[in-house]
Amino acid sequence: MNNTVVNLVHVVGTGGVDELQVVRISIAQTLSFVIVLVLFFATKAWRKPTFREPGWLKE
Repeated sequence: MNNTVVNLVHVVGTGGVDELQVVRISIAQTLSFVIVLVLFFATKAWRKPTFREPGWLKE
């Protein structure tokens, strides 16, 4: 997922060198995190039980 987002915002300069690579990767990582965060809340995953909660294994 990370490489896909980084490649979507890829920029080619006239000199052949990507001078703003750090900025591009930072934007891509932030965009990936926002997408995951939106999906996390949209699917109500934060309400689902986890392994950390007592009683998740019913015997």
